[in-house]
Amino acid sequence: MLSRTVEPVPAERARPATIDVLLWCLAVLAIAGTIVLSLSPGKQLEKTIVNDKVGHALAYAVDTFLLLLAVVWRPGRPQALERWALPIVLGVAILGGVIEFAQDSVGRDPDPRDWFADLIGIGVAVLAFALLRRVYERSLDPA
Repeated sequence: MLSRTVEPVPAERARPATIDVLLWCLAVLAIAGTIVLSLSPGKQLEKTIVNDKVGHALAYAVDTFLLLLAVVWRPGRPQALERWALPIVLGVAILGGVIEFAQDSVGRDPDPRDWFADLIGIGVAVLAFALLRRVYERSLDPA
């Protein structure tokens, strides 16, 4: 029987960094908040959000940006799981569409313009994420 030596994994790679755990928690809380606010009675929300479409765009921008940071890449973490970027973006976009249809079942009016605002927020998050990566990578380039 052949014995194989297994190199130990360094401690910093064995456990996720605190920032990674924090990003995951923030992403999950943001998405949960978006779902709860989207499926709760609309009368109270109309009093708290000045412009419904801005609220949609902002919520989905935050959701998408946090997920991209948690899953794909964040400054200081060398591994990049770029193949997950598109599924994340599509998943958040699909979530927005599903929520719009589900609103009818909780007594709210589904509005395709809300989903369009969600998509704008997702696009803003993708652009902000790409800009952050570009700025960070340029800061590391000694030339």
